[in-house]
Amino acid sequence: MLNLPSLDLEDIEEDITEEELKATIFSMPAEKAPGPDGFIGAFYKAAWEIIKEDLLKAVISFFNRNTLQLRDLNSTFICLLPKKDDANGAEHYRPISLIHSLSKIISKLLANRLAPELPELVSPNQSAFIRKRAIHDNFLYVQNMVKFLHKSKKQSLFFKVDIAKAFDTVCWPYLLEVMRYFGFGTQSLNWISNLLATSTSQILLNGVPGPSIAHVRGLRQGDPLLPMLFILAMEPFHRIVKAAESASLLSPIGGRFDRFRCSLYADDVALFMKPEPNDLLALLQLLSFFAQASGLHTNVSKTEIYPISWKDEGKPWTGMPVPCDETDRRLFQAATSITLGNGEKTSIWHDNWLQKCCPKDIAPSCFRLAKRKQRKVQVELVGNKWLASFRQFSTVKEIHELVHLGSLLQDVNLSAIPDDISWKWNEVGIYTSKSAYLFQFEGSFASINFSSIWKAPAEPKTSVQILCEESRGDSRASDIVDCHNTITFQVQISTEISGLISRCEYGSVCKTVACAKGGMREGDPHAGEGVIGVKVRHCSRRTSVTSTADCAESPRSVRIHIPLLLKWIEI
Repeated sequence: MLNLPSLDLEDIEEDITEEELKATIFSMPAEKAPGPDGFIGAFYKAAWEIIKEDLLKAVISFFNRNTLQLRDLNSTFICLLPKKDDANGAEHYRPISLIHSLSKIISKLLANRLAPELPELVSPNQSAFIRKRAIHDNFLYVQNMVKFLHKSKKQSLFFKVDIAKAFDTVCWPYLLEVMRYFGFGTQSLNWISNLLATSTSQILLNGVPGPSIAHVRGLRQGDPLLPMLFILAMEPFHRIVKAAESASLLSPIGGRFDRFRCSLYADDVALFMKPEPNDLLALLQLLSFFAQASGLHTNVSKTEIYPISWKDEGKPWTGMPVPCDETDRRLFQAATSITLGNGEKTSIWHDNWLQKCCPKDIAPSCFRLAKRKQRKVQVELVGNKWLASFRQFSTVKEIHELVHLGSLLQDVNLSAIPDDISWKWNEVGIYTSKSAYLFQFEGSFASINFSSIWKAPAEPKTSVQILCEESRGDSRASDIVDCHNTITFQVQISTEISGLISRCEYGSVCKTVACAKGGMREGDPHAGEGVIGVKVRHCSRRTSVTSTADCAESPRSVRIHIPLLLKWIEI
C-alpha cells in the first residue's frame, strides 16, 4: 500500500575487516566529548597500532551476537544544555548524549555501511543526514511550491508541522518493521536491536552521574547511526500522504511541484493542503494514525498554518506574519487616532480611544491587574464586564485609578456605526508613505551640503566646516585655530547684533552677505536675528585678543541665523 522500496542490503551484513575498522576510527572526530569510558577519537588514532587487534576482536564479538557484556559498553551520560538563559524546567534543557566509545565505533561502522543505500531508500522529499543532498533542497522545494500556488492563484494551506520530542519517542517495533520492509536482513536487524535494547543513560547533574535508566523507546542524540534510522522512520509519513491522495482522501494540489506537497527535514514537516473541511479532517486522521503506529506525535503548540492565495484584495497580508515589534506598535498608536463607534474592533486597553489616550496609560495599575488585556471595548463595556476582570486591589493608588477610569467610561456611549481609525499626519486622515516619511523629519534641520564649503572662495574653510557641524546640536564652545584667523562658535540666543559687528571688517562682510543671501536689507531690524544661532568671534591677523567683553576693543561677535548661515557658506 505504501510502496516502500525494498533493496538487497546484504552489503550491510558483511564481515568486518581491519581496513574498514581503521577507516572508521580515522574518520571520527578527534576531540569530541568523551562518554563514560573517557576515551576520545584522538586516543584511538594515536594508539591504533597497539590496540587494533583487541579492538577488532571486540567489534567482531558484537557482530557475532555476543552481547552479554554489551550493556556495560553501551552506556551514556546525558548532559543537559540550557535552551535559554532563564531555564527553570526540564523542557528548557536539550539532552546531549555522551556515548561509550566502543558502541559509538560500532554505530559508526553500521552508519558508514548504510549511508550509500539511503538515497535509494528515502524519497527526494527528505534531505537530512543523506549524502549528496543539501539542507537547501527542502527550502527550495517549499519556496517554489509557494510561488507556483501564488502565481496560479490556487487557494491552499501551508502547514509547518513539528513532531514533539521526535528522537525520544520513536517506537522500536515500528522502526524495525519499517526496516524489514526496506530490505534489511535478520542479522542487521538483530545488530540494531541489540544496540537499542542494551542502551542505558545516566543524567549528569553538576558533573555527578545519576542512577542508570534503561531505554524502551527513542533514539539517542549523538549516536552516528540513529539519525539515519530516524529518517527511515519518517519516510512512511510521506508515503501515507501520497496514498491518501491516490485514494481521493486528500485533494491534489496540481502542478509540476505536486510530488513535493510533503517535504521533511528530520522532525520538521512542510505540508501543502487544500482549504477543504474534508481534507483537514483527513489530515488530522493521518497524523493520529501515524502517531499511534510510530510514537511520533504532533506538537500542536509549534505547528503553524499559513493561507496561500487569499482572494480578498483589500487584505493581501492576511495569513502572513506581521513584522512589527512593540516599538512599531507604539509609533503606530502615536500616529493614529480612533473614533469609537460600536467598539467591535477597538482594544479596550491598547488603543487611543478614551479621550485620545490609551486606558493602560490613564490607569497603569489597573492595566497591570487586568486579567483580560486583549478584549474589545464592545465586549467589556456591555454589562460593565471590565470590572470583573481585575485581580484583587491592594493599594490606595490602584483604587483611585479605578475610580478615575470608571468615571471616564461612564461617559462612553456605543453607537451602531463601525469604529474608525484615522492617520494624524495629513488632512484626509489616510495613511500614505509620503506623509510618514516627512513626519520623520518633523522639527529637524535640513541636511548641510558640506561640499559647497570647500568650493567657496573664502579663507577659513576648515573653521566653517566645524561651524556647520557645531550648529547641528552641540552647544559646547570650540576654539579653532588656523593660519589666518581664530574663530569660536557657540550655539546661543542673542538679539543685539548690529552694534557688535559694526567695527569688525570680517563680521561686517559676513552680515552683509548673510542678509543678501537671506533676502533682507542690512538695515532690517530682523536681519540676523533668530532663536538658535551661532556666535562668531573673529580676530584680524594683526590683533591679539584675550577678552570676550562687549566693548570697542574686544573681539567682535556676529549673530547669524542658521538658515542665513547655510546660505552664506554657498559663496
